[in-house]
Amino acid sequence: MSLASSPKQAIATFMSTLAILWLCLFCALYVYDPLQIFHKPWLRQDGLLHENFRLQAAGVINNYEFDSLIIGTSLLENTSAKHASETLGGNFVNLSIAGGNYLERSLLLNYALQKKTIAQVVYSLDYSFINLTTTHPRYESSMFDFLYDESRLNDITAYFNDRFLRCLLVLSQSRECVGRKKTLDRPNAWFNKPRHQARYGGLDQWLNTGNDLQLQRMQREIKNTAERAAEGLITTDPNLTQRITAASDYIDQYLISHARQHPDTRFILVFPPHFRVRYAMWAQADRDKAAIYMAMVRSLAKLSDAMPNVEVYGWDTRAFVDDISKYKDTSHFHVSINRWMIDAVARRKGLLTARNVTAYLNAFEEKALAFDLVGLGRAIDVHLSSQPKSLP
Repeated sequence: MSLASSPKQAIATFMSTLAILWLCLFCALYVYDPLQIFHKPWLRQDGLLHENFRLQAAGVINNYEFDSLIIGTSLLENTSAKHASETLGGNFVNLSIAGGNYLERSLLLNYALQKKTIAQVVYSLDYSFINLTTTHPRYESSMFDFLYDESRLNDITAYFNDRFLRCLLVLSQSRECVGRKKTLDRPNAWFNKPRHQARYGGLDQWLNTGNDLQLQRMQREIKNTAERAAEGLITTDPNLTQRITAASDYIDQYLISHARQHPDTRFILVFPPHFRVRYAMWAQADRDKAAIYMAMVRSLAKLSDAMPNVEVYGWDTRAFVDDISKYKDTSHFHVSINRWMIDAVARRKGLLTARNVTAYLNAFEEKALAFDLVGLGRAIDVHLSSQPKSLP
């Protein structure tokens, strides 16, 4: 062997060894596959799913059988896919993601529509269209969007991080690595967790929650908004018309475009019924938000008349929206309402069209303006004033 050839052989040996190591890593990750991106479990029990459905939904779509889906935010995480299947027909799964904005859910929805023949989609029209939200404070879309593109080759990179590589090293079967036992009925349901159950029942439960920072911030938001409403300080935006157009474009880009491209899929779009105080804060102090919200209700109701595969439902005028005992905060309702909504869709109760949307919005606005926001704000103010320590 000549001296000149030795470095070349050393480099070739190094590159070959490196390639073999990478191939072994790829094969090991493919076999272990904790998110079930490529296949159902081979080395562990079936039925284990991760809580982070921004990642986990890819595995469900790739490897589980269903023909209909629920894709909402935390407001629909408690909705039973089994009940939806029994009531609306089909075989539903619940792919809702907590805090999911329209862009994030568009990724999952589009992927499911491309991979499966989807008969029905239940989709929550959360009000993130007011602020055109496309990011989440904890989950950048680049952390998971590659799982929902046309290439399968890049999916393996979901495991190229400290968490999953450590899991692979010991073939861990821990909850942090491979998830926990769940069904696709409502895999991320939170209604049965004590810390959430404790917040239902009325104003006392809202005010006596110890160190729950979310509720403390909510209390201050209501109090401060009520003070502005009492003083007649109503927000106005000279760019309101542009904001309404932007909200409409946002919904069209990330939702309606899918309905347009899949005319044989039934899209059941529901405005989730928040507690009346949320609408009261908009109507009495944040009029811009109220205007954008009502404009989207009106435009989608009219749009549904032109698109036979789109149905729009709203229940903001129902009596239970005024019942604080049914809510753990200004948005999240009791699980009984999740079930009621599916039953209502089956009976077409709350269906909005061009013919009834004006009367609906008039009643909605009247109830929002009549809500005693100032009184609730004062009750919260009395409570906060009695606390030994206030929020910074």
